[in-house]
Amino acid sequence: MSLTVDRWLAICHPYKAKEQRSRRNALLICLGVWALVLVFGFLIPALVVVYCSVKTIWALQHSSHHSQQSRVCIKYICSSLCTFLLPLTPSHLAIFLQFLVHQNVIVDCGSRAKISLFLQITLCLSNITCCLDALCYYFITLEVRSTKHTFRLSTFSHRRPTFSTSEV
Repeated sequence: MSLTVDRWLAICHPYKAKEQRSRRNALLICLGVWALVLVFGFLIPALVVVYCSVKTIWALQHSSHHSQQSRVCIKYICSSLCTFLLPLTPSHLAIFLQFLVHQNVIVDCGSRAKISLFLQITLCLSNITCCLDALCYYFITLEVRSTKHTFRLSTFSHRRPTFSTSEV
């Protein structure tokens, strides 16, 4: 969540982002995130991630420099959002349903067994996804870097040579 907010600040409010980046602020943000997670769990951080991602994508799409690199960044943000929401939403839903089982709101034995199985499967998928996140980010970073390199090369190749009109 904090990475998404940082990305949003850097793209939508670059001057404010430069002022706000410090070790002290990073520590306060980490402590705040942990407090937020212990109190609100998944819903509030998920809403923040979705809001910041959508705003960042919108800003990139409507920027005056909408380029190949912007499209790669949008792809990166979308994949990051999907990597966060797709595996974690079902597992947090399963945790909520398990909470309802423990509170005896759900008492049907068949439903309890299905919820227990659903919880185990979604937690396993979430854990696998967390392990695979590093690989996804690696390949996305490679693509972003290769786009930067290609962009630099194309910028240099499109330069027109300057000729002097005077003969020496």
